[in-house]
Amino acid sequence: MPRTLPPSGSPVTAGDLAAWLGSLARRKDPRPALEAAICRHFDVDHCLSFSTGRAAMSFLFRTLAELRQDPRRCEILMPAYTCYSVASSALMAGLEPRLCDIDPRTLSYDPETLRGVDFSRVLAITTANLYGLPDDLPAIASLARKQGVYLVDDAAQSLQARVGGRYSGTWGDAGLFSLDKGKNITAMQGGLLVTRNPQLGAALRKSYAARVRRNRDHALRETLMLLVYSLFLHPSRYWIPAGLPFLHLGETRWEENYPIEQMSPALAAIARRQLARIETITQTRQEHATAYRRRLEGLKDIACIEPVRDAEPVYLRFPVRVRNAKRREYLLAHLRRYGVTASYPACLAQVPELEGRAHRAGSGTEQACRLAQEILTLPTHAHVRTADIEHICHTLAGPGQAA
Repeated sequence: MPRTLPPSGSPVTAGDLAAWLGSLARRKDPRPALEAAICRHFDVDHCLSFSTGRAAMSFLFRTLAELRQDPRRCEILMPAYTCYSVASSALMAGLEPRLCDIDPRTLSYDPETLRGVDFSRVLAITTANLYGLPDDLPAIASLARKQGVYLVDDAAQSLQARVGGRYSGTWGDAGLFSLDKGKNITAMQGGLLVTRNPQLGAALRKSYAARVRRNRDHALRETLMLLVYSLFLHPSRYWIPAGLPFLHLGETRWEENYPIEQMSPALAAIARRQLARIETITQTRQEHATAYRRRLEGLKDIACIEPVRDAEPVYLRFPVRVRNAKRREYLLAHLRRYGVTASYPACLAQVPELEGRAHRAGSGTEQACRLAQEILTLPTHAHVRTADIEHICHTLAGPGQAA
């Protein structure tokens, strides 16, 4: 079968597996060590681990509402183009999404629209930092302070990215990282909630102890999941899961009811091991992104996303905009086995499950909706070869030249 690249993922090495199995054999809970390592790496004072990133986000939103104690502050301001889980997490916490348009050149908030938002009902503003490209975090943090609202720095897709030397995920009152299958480091699933704020940290720990359920120990099942993941992520075998429609690989699905649980002890050790080699993982992605940009800049109808000022992206994927709809369809059809995908199929304003449940900030979400119809993401992970990059860029440069 042909070589098939996954759209994203962090390969699990033999060393990762050996360290992980050794941790399981010691029968010592690895979660405190992972949380401590995260605190040291990102220079934060508190880290709590969860079963998923969206569980961490919903828990955080609810805790912020309780801490603020102002029922009028019932909205979470979020980019109109971002992961669906941000909106569903707000709803799960009993809050209302407010959608703000984005700047398609950077994927950060549209500055003019953001400045014009009525913040009187806003509890918190979230960042997105999509595909490993940080938002304009200094400007957003400054606005949050000025408006007296919480800032949730969602770094689910940008672990290790920086702006002005400061890590994404640490610019807000609290930050979030994801350890899901397609992220910069993986534990198969999991989320991390971090803060430097002592008052918020104490409130989060108190609520965590009272509300967050223990994750049932499914060590055998999770061991098999991790082994299967490490086996089938390889391009020589990825065609097998990619060809099974019931796995829903690459699909963006709306989910509103999910458990708020602690992270599985069996999976924490693999995340700590990958954190230890995050510099190597990130360097590979950045080198691939540089190769894409060098080959694609200046092409007609293709626009690379521009990093904000002083940003150091980690490029979970390399996003581009294709302005010609027919050409985009052609590229998706011919580059699917090279890991090229359309990412989120719609902006949040177009998600049926949000109809009548989300508010729009300012003049609307036109740019976010247009972006959803233009964007393609190119793979950057360690299984990508120079020949893959050359083929992808050659096809982007001229649809008729596809192999």
